[in-house]
Amino acid sequence: MPFQCLLVMESSKQIYLFYDGECLLCSKLCSWLRKRDKNQKFLMFTLSDFKNGKISLPLHVKMEDFPDSVLLYKSGKWFFASEAIIQTGLGLGGIHKLIILAYIIPKWLRDAVYNYIAKNRYKWFGKRNQCDMKVRT
Repeated sequence: MPFQCLLVMESSKQIYLFYDGECLLCSKLCSWLRKRDKNQKFLMFTLSDFKNGKISLPLHVKMEDFPDSVLLYKSGKWFFASEAIIQTGLGLGGIHKLIILAYIIPKWLRDAVYNYIAKNRYKWFGKRNQCDMKVRT
């Protein structure tokens, strides 16, 4: 039976981070985030969990509507690309809130840089056959 996100997400104060578990860069950044998430605000899932039917998406959204690298669900809203990265830093708190300065950069430019890195992430950082992170429940 797939994990049902809808009720948990709608009523939770947690932040849901969905990432490419095959990407070494993504996995390393999520490991880094997990170590700094002292208040356990973040729940992390791989995008392959959706593709394999292990997790149901809320709001009748199709997987094809999402990017293939990272997305974040927080306070009833979905965040993608550079916005997901900024919201992750803000959710982490402390010194990481300085990421808010990224809003000085126009969104089109932030997303262009993000998309360039996302497009080349396997070539530059490598790819693994399966995710090694355990989901925190």
